[in-house]
Amino acid sequence: MARNNQWDYEQSLVFGLGTDKSPELFRININTKGNTISQEDFAKLEEKLSKVAKVINKALSAVCKLVISVRKPYDPDASVDDEDFE
Repeated sequence: MARNNQWDYEQSLVFGLGTDKSPELFRININTKGNTISQEDFAKLEEKLSKVAKVINKALSAVCKLVISVRKPYDPDASVDDEDFE
């Protein structure tokens, strides 16, 4: 299946769904709906999801062993300090 080049939003965070030991068994990826929203709106929603991830994880821990992880995309040129997210 070919992808439409218009789907690539700049992603500032990577979200994963997995376990404590393997937090990115599944990657929650960027918007692939043909850019139905603007980059600015996408960035706002991405930030909101990062803020509620801890709340979602508390709810998930009550019913299963899954967690949502949040991290910055890998940047091979970043220093070690730049790689941390919190």
